[in-house]
Amino acid sequence: MMSAQSAPDIICLAETDLETSSELWKVLPGTFELRQSAYTGKPSRLHRISMFYNSARVRFLKDVPETDTIGGEGQNLAIRHEFQLTDGHLLHVYALHWVSRVRAPEDTAIRGDIAQKLRMRIDNSLREKASPQVIVMGDFNDNPYDRSVTKYLRATRDIHMARKKPELLYNPFWRSLVSECGYSIGSSLKPSSGSYFHGRGNDSHQWHVFDQILGSHGLLGSSGWHLNEMQTGVLDQFDLHGISLEPNAGFDHYPVVALFEKDAQK
Repeated sequence: MMSAQSAPDIICLAETDLETSSELWKVLPGTFELRQSAYTGKPSRLHRISMFYNSARVRFLKDVPETDTIGGEGQNLAIRHEFQLTDGHLLHVYALHWVSRVRAPEDTAIRGDIAQKLRMRIDNSLREKASPQVIVMGDFNDNPYDRSVTKYLRATRDIHMARKKPELLYNPFWRSLVSECGYSIGSSLKPSSGSYFHGRGNDSHQWHVFDQILGSHGLLGSSGWHLNEMQTGVLDQFDLHGISLEPNAGFDHYPVVALFEKDAQK
């Protein structure tokens, strides 16, 4: 999200076909436009990213598929969407859907390689003369603490370090790893603590935070834009517990949201 209005200004969906995206487009306000991007010329549903944006508040410039060859096989890194904001700032949104853990298990080399290649593209954006702000968002199929995110994307949970070091990305989704309610005598615990439920998970936990939104240094105040963490997190108002194990459920992830606000004084 790019404003404090009731509707988000940018919505990103992965694994969607044009028909499904068009149906969603119909229920959005009339100022919204739809851009469906793909990594390849004849993509499967898995390789599509649908981007909805409020044309009254952001101007779409272009999108660029970011791919690379890793271990002799083509890998999808992200699709870079470039926007211009109403205050003239440029924004690069890297929308991604990384390889599943079925194909590439946790902490395998390919996951680090994909993150490292993407980080190089992000660095190119940050070095541009126009100094665009950067958002990285999507289904990482990795948690905030995994090496692909922390070591190779250089995304930190330390807001002070992220504001101090321009090369770091900030990841507010560490907060979503545990229940916000907390446990105490007589407490009523929420059934969820993450964005993705896997009933056949490991012995220690079934909930993961695979869906995340990362922001660059400039979105933490230096450009006049500020992340609002109190309005950022997992939208878990409906119950995924159980239905995600159904083969034809249609989805098994909660959506996530981030609010970025413009400082009126800058």
